[in-house]
Formats: sequence, structure tokens, C-alpha cells
Amino acid sequence: VATAVGNYDGRGNVATTTYAFREGKQYTSLGVRDRTFAGFGISTTTAPESVTVTYYNQGDGTNVPRGEQSDGYAQINHPYRTDLFDKLNVLIQRTFNRFDTSTHASSTFVVLGRQLTQDYANNGTHRDKAVAYSYSESADPIQVIEYGEVTGNSDGTFTDTGSDKRTSTISYVASSSVNMLLPKQKY
Repeated sequence: VATAVGNYDGRGNVATTTYAFREGKQYTSLGVRDRTFAGFGISTTTAPESVTVTYYNQGDGTNVPRGEQSDGYAQINHPYRTDLFDKLNVLIQRTFNRFDTSTHASSTFVVLGRQLTQDYANNGTHRDKAVAYSYSESADPIQVIEYGEVTGNSDGTFTDTGSDKRTSTISYVASSSVNMLLPKQKY
């Protein structure tokens, strides 16, 4: 894996971004002869102006204290939490993703079910917003609910705080001249 990348501006200046990986795991729940690399549980990207710590599903069950809300084989290597820090290591933003699975015929699709974003102030307080997604059986998005401001929890769940919710319904129409589906959104 890459551990550092340097960007040179041609004038003698370099901006280096470093990468660190922890908690590498092998998925063996299907048997020892059917092993899969489940990726790294945590990756840290240190750029000149920020540090990003990303937590990934590894198919080994949910880690509730870290904010992992769902996990399974199909969700391996999907990021369930991302923390963004400034260069002084002060938390700026935390995002929680809940990935769901949708089975269609013999295929399993991984879809983003919910996303909670917490924006932090210098004093440690945060204002939160959330979005929820619904999908058809074939994993096409059919509804997006933007909750607006919510009260987020440290485990990635939230409670809606008011009446600023907006729901978008998406329907699809088939084209008789071209083999494609065109999304049509209704607000």
C-alpha cells in the first residue's frame, strides 16, 4: 500500500500526504478455503492542512461504539464513518454512513441507506443534518428524505428536530427508442 505521496509545484515546494492503515483483516466466515481480504478497518490520510480518519466495514459484525450500524460480507470495504480534523487535530466534521443490502435475483447490491453529517464548532458542539434513501428491488433510488437539522448521536443514529424535512420521489420511465431508463424526480 502507498504510505506517502508528494506533490511538487516545480518551484522547490513539496506538499506531502501520508497514509496509514490499521486493523487489516481476512474474512473467513465462508470457510478457511474461501478467504477474502476484508480490507483495513481504519485508514488515516494526513494532508498538509487536514487529517481524515476513515472507518470501514469488514464483514465481522457491527461495532456500535464506533458508529457502525450495519455490516456483512457485501458491505466489506464500505466506509461507515469519516472524521475530518484540522491541522491542530481539532474535529471539524464527522460523517456516518449506513449501508444496506438489496437482493435482486441472485445479486446483492450495497446501497447507502442513511447518512448523518455532524459539523463541529471550535467549542466541540455540533449541528447535524441527515439524509435517508429508499431503493427499488433492482437497487434504483426511488426516494430521498432530507431531514434538514437533526440531533445526531455518537453511534450514527439521529432524531429529527423539526419541520424542515423534504422528501423527493424518483420514478423511472422507459424510452421506446433507446435502451435506457431516465430518472424523473418529483419534489
